[in-house]
Amino acid sequence: MPHLPHVAARLFGTPLMVHERKLRAIVAGIGPRLGVHPGAFEDDEYYDRPRPERRPYTVTPGGIALVPVVGLLANRAGMIDASSSPMRGYDGIVSDVSRALADGDVRGVVLDIESPGGEALGCFDAAKALSAMRGGKPIIAAANAYAYSAAYAIASACDMIFVPQSGEVGSIGVVAVHVDESGADAKDGLAWSYIFQGAHKVDGNPHEPLTDAARTDIEGQVAHLYGLFVNGVAESRRMDPEAVRATEARCLNASEAITAGIADRIGTLADAIAEAETRSAKTSPTRGRTGARITSLKGSRMNEDDMQAAREAAAAQEQALAAARTEATQAALAQAAGIMEMCQAHGRPQDAAAHIAAGRSRGEVAEALLTAKAADQAERTTSAAHPVGNERKGPAGPNATDIYARLNQSAAARKGV
Repeated sequence: MPHLPHVAARLFGTPLMVHERKLRAIVAGIGPRLGVHPGAFEDDEYYDRPRPERRPYTVTPGGIALVPVVGLLANRAGMIDASSSPMRGYDGIVSDVSRALADGDVRGVVLDIESPGGEALGCFDAAKALSAMRGGKPIIAAANAYAYSAAYAIASACDMIFVPQSGEVGSIGVVAVHVDESGADAKDGLAWSYIFQGAHKVDGNPHEPLTDAARTDIEGQVAHLYGLFVNGVAESRRMDPEAVRATEARCLNASEAITAGIADRIGTLADAIAEAETRSAKTSPTRGRTGARITSLKGSRMNEDDMQAAREAAAAQEQALAAARTEATQAALAQAAGIMEMCQAHGRPQDAAAHIAAGRSRGEVAEALLTAKAADQAERTTSAAHPVGNERKGPAGPNATDIYARLNQSAAARKGV
């Protein structure tokens, strides 16, 4: 008995105007759900052959796996829900990234993100799992063109976040909604009665006004999840949790996100792929031919080509060790690049060298840029009110030199100088 009789009735026993090859593809795809063997139009020998398993991600010519993070996010879900709206499961995202990292043809991973977020349940566990995968092949997030809330939590677990000029990221917050339908029920002549055990069993149901106790419980759940969100982003992004909270769940454009420290570069999906290729070239210089050659040496004598391949493999291992030893240097370079991006976005590229030389954190640089911007605006306002030649009255606002001096004093105090 077919599982979809209405589809079977329109597919079999009725004239069709479709190419025969397309008909075979349809039967192969949905035949099992209709109670039909997929090989009904082919030789059984063809369908009994082992088939290569399809990858759940696309691999670019440069060896970068593109893992989609599209639509609503849920704890456990397929790619499409019942209404054909895009939906992605956290379990699927983690599984796809893990599989890509283990794929010998993959040099790096880019998460292609366009999502408003979704369920809190399962989100932070997925982000933590992705964060734990970092350190080998690069994992880069590309907001294409937005990554809000739960989608941003996933992005924050990556090595780097790209945002296009017209894109946005953020919405680092948690929300819960209660709909009181008791008034509508009364108009419809409906009266709901709950028979239950356990004082809080029906708290928050939509057919009664929200009680104070239920509201307190929901607020506690929201606060708990918000704390997990903030701390998770702060840990993955190496930020102060208070700096994360300071975003106040706003959706920030590319420049604002870089200034706030929740994104790294202004760029498209193509830029993210190029960055992944660049990073992977530094960590796996002997990918491809050499790796395949070494594998083929098992059980055979080594000729000159084999020995050369072995030497190359040994050199690659030494380079990998050297890269591990210079991890702190790489982190410093990434920090410097982020500061340069922030200064460029604020129209003050000339300040980047001073910030980097002073060893300021991105949070400190963001504070300095915002304060300097406010000071510049105040100075322009005062200059407009007092044309050249008139003596300005009142105390002058802080300038960039004052701001940097205070930051240096703060940094020295933290270091115990």
